[in-house]
Amino acid sequence: PAPKPESVPKPAAASDGRPPRAWRRVALATVPLGLLLFLGIVIRISCRGDKKEISIMSEQDDKPSPVAASTPAKSLTNSLGMTLKLIPAGEFDMGTSPEEMEKILQIPDVDHELCSPEQPRHHVRITRPFYMGATEVTRGQFKRFVEAEAYQTTAERYRSGYIWNAAESKIEPFSPVGSWRNTGFEQTDEHPVVNVSWNDAVAFCGWLSRTEKVVYRLPTEAEWEYSCRAGTTSIYTTGDDPEGLVKVGNLWDKALLTKYPNFLEVWRGKAPSYFKASDGYVHTAPVGQFQPNAFGLYDMLGNAQELCNDWFDADYYKQSPVDDPTGPLRMEKRVGRGGAWRSPPWVVRPAFRCFCVPDYRGEATGFRVVREVPSGTTPAPAGGPGGSSTSATPGPNQSPAGQPPVPPAGAKVEEEAKKNAVPVPGSDLDRIATGQWVRLVDSKTVLSDPQKMKFQNGILELDNTGMKFPEINARDVILRAQVRKVSGQNVSLGLRCGAVRCYSAWFNGSSMDGGDLFGVMIGTPWKELANSHIGRKFRPDQFVEMAFAAIGDTLTLYVDGTRVITVKNNEVASGFIRIGAFRGKSLFKDVECQILDSVPIGNQK
Repeated sequence: PAPKPESVPKPAAASDGRPPRAWRRVALATVPLGLLLFLGIVIRISCRGDKKEISIMSEQDDKPSPVAASTPAKSLTNSLGMTLKLIPAGEFDMGTSPEEMEKILQIPDVDHELCSPEQPRHHVRITRPFYMGATEVTRGQFKRFVEAEAYQTTAERYRSGYIWNAAESKIEPFSPVGSWRNTGFEQTDEHPVVNVSWNDAVAFCGWLSRTEKVVYRLPTEAEWEYSCRAGTTSIYTTGDDPEGLVKVGNLWDKALLTKYPNFLEVWRGKAPSYFKASDGYVHTAPVGQFQPNAFGLYDMLGNAQELCNDWFDADYYKQSPVDDPTGPLRMEKRVGRGGAWRSPPWVVRPAFRCFCVPDYRGEATGFRVVREVPSGTTPAPAGGPGGSSTSATPGPNQSPAGQPPVPPAGAKVEEEAKKNAVPVPGSDLDRIATGQWVRLVDSKTVLSDPQKMKFQNGILELDNTGMKFPEINARDVILRAQVRKVSGQNVSLGLRCGAVRCYSAWFNGSSMDGGDLFGVMIGTPWKELANSHIGRKFRPDQFVEMAFAAIGDTLTLYVDGTRVITVKNNEVASGFIRIGAFRGKSLFKDVECQILDSVPIGNQK
């Protein structure tokens, strides 16, 4: 029981009039307790609903600073059984220094011209963490994709792939039987998939993104080199002596030359250097057989050359941005990294930049994937390998573009290698379309050419013509419609149209007539800005939702709510909206727009 008030002893006064020392200690102890109580009240007040975001207010900054509740896991296993390792944000020096290049060029068979794009060495920051496949994509994992999508690879469609000719110790290009299923040497489901093109790799990423509702893609060239180096700064990841690489990768080594001794004479017409030690494998090895790097990644060098998302430009390093470089907007070839089972020492380096056209498929070319960390997740600690993080399951995100393209309709046909858009994974349309949709076409809409325009049962039919909406003069605008190509070349949505210039997003129809292609152009004269497959198959009788957004200098195309292409262009400032059918008949329904800037919408029909 508590003592009665009168029984509680009163403190005796000190000789100087202050309370005794024991009571002074009690008084001092209450100060921090009071501050903690006050801070707790502030934190509790600023918790926001079910999200439970915690904001701490300070005198210096009256804006809340959100503190996320979780950080990404160090390692994940996805639906394919693929292990992915968290790569933390960080920075490194990318490329080769003059001193290193001087040593590299002393290798007898080195190709000086092929090594020059590694310079100048430049500083790069990777500002966001990401997951990377611990190994290259395997045949078994790729087979799951092929079977799920009934997918035909580039080699299978063209009946032309690379194959190893064991009898003559050489590679046979453009073999009618060469494909990922037949490389000319023995492989199991645990070996890296090879004989696949960049187009095939992006299609795989698109399928996996849609399947798991998170973003998978190929790594950028900067992400790849950062992940490969894993904190190392030497010529090779094991030092400056190439012989140490046989511990970490499957390379052109003694095992290969023991089985095929005359391979030296048939490779590029001259006898190159090779690794004098043996890694124990002649062709590809099952993934994960060698020592991992500090990030827990296997086979970053050797085994299979790994495709990156970037276009290749030999001079790109001279103007590369510091933060998260993604390569040039458009070139003819894509980047490949890491060398392969038949690569000499000067190729199997973290800085070496290989390249190939997007439909190239070789018996030594494969890929590994990156899985993006959702934006709502707390970034992992930066600083390189060994950064600590706590476990958290990343939330869902929207899928990226799936499969790159062939030349578009309605434009000058160029080689396929020049017609591949960089797929841009991202959030769905609802994140930017926060306003009210305005219906543009209904039964009261005046048709300027009744012979080529018909409206029936909520569907507008255009026959090799376009419909303009000149009353809408806008800069920042989103145009959305359900579209279906019946015949001809493509169906299009146009923004910022004027007497001469216009931005146009187009769809080239169903896969049954060679379509499933989307693109963005500017005209006239028409110039392609980007185009891409999205890794999906549409039936000829199927309507597809297209949305085309122009915001500032950024043009974005969405398909069924998912962002598939983003490009930047500032040649056209504002203009009206149009829809069209090119060289044939197309159907439109639910044609709507949102105006995002201050330009008046005008009289809506």
